[in-house]
Amino acid sequence: MKTKLFITALAAATLGIGFTIRANIQCAQSQQGLKALALPCDEVRGSIAQWEQRLRVAQSTSSDARPESKASPASQTASTAARTLVASGNDTRDKAPAPARRFSAKAIVANDPEKMAAHCRELQGSLDLDYGGMFRALGMSSEQIERFKNLRIEREQLIMDRIGVAEMQGLDRNREAYQALAREHDEMFAKKEAEFFGPLEERYREHLRTQFLRSEVQRLASIEVYPEIPATWAQVERVTEILDRHSQRAPKQSWQLSTWLSVNWDAAAPQLNETLSAGQVVRLRNFAAFDIAMAKVMRQTDRLTAQFKGQPLPR
Repeated sequence: MKTKLFITALAAATLGIGFTIRANIQCAQSQQGLKALALPCDEVRGSIAQWEQRLRVAQSTSSDARPESKASPASQTASTAARTLVASGNDTRDKAPAPARRFSAKAIVANDPEKMAAHCRELQGSLDLDYGGMFRALGMSSEQIERFKNLRIEREQLIMDRIGVAEMQGLDRNREAYQALAREHDEMFAKKEAEFFGPLEERYREHLRTQFLRSEVQRLASIEVYPEIPATWAQVERVTEILDRHSQRAPKQSWQLSTWLSVNWDAAAPQLNETLSAGQVVRLRNFAAFDIAMAKVMRQTDRLTAQFKGQPLPR
């Protein structure tokens, strides 16, 4: 009996010692972990302090103190016009102190010269894909292509600068004053494009009107989407022309999602089969099927909305 009690007491003592050792080890590990975290925490605090300082500077800085970048005269016009909106009483900022505003991605890029420069470089690289067919169709020279690219980049800078200034000033981009400024900029660049293209302007405008359709057809030219035999630029332009001709798009109107519903695929099939391979035609129909389904959903939504409001149903 005494032996059993002795063994039990010894086991309890051993267990107690084990728990004590384990607790000491865990305590030591925790202290080491806290020491290891001390330096990263100091770095994080320093980073937070830097960001808080930058935020205070951004909030207190007007568009006059905005970091200078290689902006075009048109971009400077956007800044001036946006500041005019503030002075004219269209400023929607709260008079009482308000929490810091959250800026859109475009506003952040527009107010960072390095990000803006990178954005313009990416845009310039994408223009060959978007307008390569037009360059060839219009027979544009290398010099004309570069001038056109510069014009598109200048327009993008203007738009981004307008958005960046408006958000920094707390302007409501849905207000009529801002929309009027946007229309003014569009008209200004429409005149510049008209001067640039001259007698070829209408062909350029027509290219823009079918750009929505062309962007879908261009998916056939993507190696990622169609790695076996990607379509050439000539095929893309030809398919765009075929589908547009067999649609009911009104003259001077841009191709829209709903335009897919008017395409006569049976009439377009012979020409599509002559231009594309059988596999490419199937892939094209699959691309279009998604847009057609979306167009039907949107049309039904419009019908139900009009019915709910008691307005005449759209055709």
